Amino acid sequence: MNGAMRIYGLDFTSAPSSVSSKAKSLKRLILAVCTLENGLLKVDNFEPLNGTSHGDFSKLEAWLYTEGPWVAGFDFPFGQPVQLIDDLNWPKTWVGYVGCVNELGKNGFEEVLERYKDKKPKGQKELRRGTDCKAGAVSPMKLFGVPVGKMFFQGAPRLCRSNLSIHPLRIVDSENRHVIEAYPKLVARCCIGSNRYKSDNPCTNRNEMTEQRQQILNAICGIDGNKTAFLSTYNIKLQISPELKSECVNDPSGDCLDSVLCAIQAAWSYTMKENNYGIPMDASIIEGWICDPQIFPNKVVA
Repeated sequence: MNGAMRIYGLDFTSAPSSVSSKAKSLKRLILAVCTLENGLLKVDNFEPLNGTSHGDFSKLEAWLYTEGPWVAGFDFPFGQPVQLIDDLNWPKTWVGYVGCVNELGKNGFEEVLERYKDKKPKGQKELRRGTDCKAGAVSPMKLFGVPVGKMFFQGAPRLCRSNLSIHPLRIVDSENRHVIEAYPKLVARCCIGSNRYKSDNPCTNRNEMTEQRQQILNAICGIDGNKTAFLSTYNIKLQISPELKSECVNDPSGDCLDSVLCAIQAAWSYTMKENNYGIPMDASIIEGWICDPQIFPNKVVA
């Protein structure tokens, strides 16, 4: 690729709609296909990975075998808190406990979490990983609201079955395909603070959120006069066509934009490949780590 690197960003969902669904609030698996060269991340296209039926991950599973080299950022928690793993007496390796979760099945896994929470006092029901605390992310045990626990169940076993290097949980020395855990909200915060920029609810203020998505794009494309800390934080500038930019701005769910933000974190991680892909050396190889400069090595996001 003449010095360029293929970069992907995946906005994930635990229950993808069928590709033919006419629902107003579609649950989409959107893959941003990008190229990184000399600090410029070019968005080439968006690739939908929804299957032919509800909950169909077959296109994603096939995509995981895409020939490398590449680096991809996926937006779901790859691991669970080490305290939960210890309390449930799960294997003390990522491959081991993800295998146990897969054997439990969706309902079994959710029942285990619910029983665990029932025994815990308020405030200790949903544990967070070390990386969640630094990034300001919710617990990967959460099953409702933002159901990242369900996303973990659908995503982690599929990664585990692949031969990919999953940083820092499982490194395959012979692999040139690398996956990092992304959290697009961190990039958005760097551009617009805590302002909301997406919603699946049609009753929300669409005009205001459309403006916020435009501001994010202005920042990551470097056309806002460097009014935000984005460029100095990530050291990456985005190039995107007017057509794809319009998709990001006019998508109220934020799925397209989030896939781009995941790709930015994957691109930053690649620039840090000589420094453990931007992951602290003491990061847990059981829990996992969100790759982002704002939490590397010692920063905490409020």
